[in-house]
Amino acid sequence: CALPILLTNLEEFVLVKDALTLGASEYLVKISLTEDSLTQALEMAKQDYDNLYASNSNQVMKQVIQASKEEITKDFFKKLYLKDKVYFKYKDSFNNLAMFTDQELKIAENYVEPVLLILNISYGNAEYKNNAKQVDFNQIMNFASNIINEMLLRYFKNYCILTAENQKLHIIISTDGMDCKNSAQEGVSEFNKTLTTFSQKLNISLKDYFEIEVSIGVSEKAKNVYEIPLHLQQAVTALNYYYQDNSSPIIFYSDRINILAHTKN
Repeated sequence: CALPILLTNLEEFVLVKDALTLGASEYLVKISLTEDSLTQALEMAKQDYDNLYASNSNQVMKQVIQASKEEITKDFFKKLYLKDKVYFKYKDSFNNLAMFTDQELKIAENYVEPVLLILNISYGNAEYKNNAKQVDFNQIMNFASNIINEMLLRYFKNYCILTAENQKLHIIISTDGMDCKNSAQEGVSEFNKTLTTFSQKLNISLKDYFEIEVSIGVSEKAKNVYEIPLHLQQAVTALNYYYQDNSSPIIFYSDRINILAHTKN
């Protein structure tokens, strides 16, 4: 990346304006050019370049740090309750913090009273479903995951997305700073309302882009991040209930939902 210095015989404001707009560091007129003015212009150009390079370097470093943080977060949750894509319960072993790195433990502190979402992607009646190859579905899944990530970013500060089998994503969301108590008037918490809005807008976006639909099962709030594995069955049960009643794309686990989900018609 270079910062040019415009050297010309013409002293016109329009040229000055255009030169600076196009990224020139300085505009010099030959007739009034001196050794000092040229040296000063070169020094200014170097300083501008150094500032620009530092700014770009900082931006790149921030992106690297963010990407690294996301990978560390995913590794933490995979250690917590995933093993070779087969789910299992640690019983008491999830309290063994020695299995986690210091960086992972630090990230875990950001997930206060988290909930677990299981998000199922259905291609339904998508026109391309019968003709699409597996590589096409993988690409669509990647695009859909990017949209989901962007939408989560609008609503929640700390979350982690894990890819599971059968077009499912597991999402852990921190409820820190969010009101999770049910309103006396509406009987619904602000957090649940936010998740419902998220699911509705997500469905609209994915249906418009890819003709796919999303259903979400939500666990109850865990006391801490290390209890997330114990809430897995709650999210599964909530998602299963969706197949009995699909009036809403998102189902929140409760004792009532647990009973209804296991009731055979």
